[in-house]
Amino acid sequence: MSIITVSGLTKYYGAELVFRDVSFQIVRGDKAAIVGVNGAGKSTLLRIIAGQESATGGSVHLARGTRLAYLAQEARFVTQRTLLEEMHASLDYLNALRDEITALETALTDVRHPNHDRLMTRYSEVLHRFEHAGGYQSTGGST
Repeated sequence: MSIITVSGLTKYYGAELVFRDVSFQIVRGDKAAIVGVNGAGKSTLLRIIAGQESATGGSVHLARGTRLAYLAQEARFVTQRTLLEEMHASLDYLNALRDEITALETALTDVRHPNHDRLMTRYSEVLHRFEHAGGYQSTGGST
């Protein structure tokens, strides 16, 4: 199943053609690279895929639940964090879900808890969101 599908993507800046009719798909587990000379449109393509810029033509489709992070090649940090800290911050959402899963697992060990059914429902929802967002692949695995 494709997680990213790019079809017929074209980009102009005014009358200047940056690229035309770019099409590809990336399947879960694929490794991909974008290679080209300076000015070929690599960064523009990535910004379009990330939704930070619009294409002149064509389309980009992300599989449902796919989260995409884009780190510009010229890093401009608002905070004083390092590049590594910025990369870890991109996983804050998944880490928060993982922490909630851990807390719920602890609470669920008490089967006589007055809200056990509600906790179980919440656990199922959070676990589904974590798995669907690639939590086991992005955060090193176990909760």
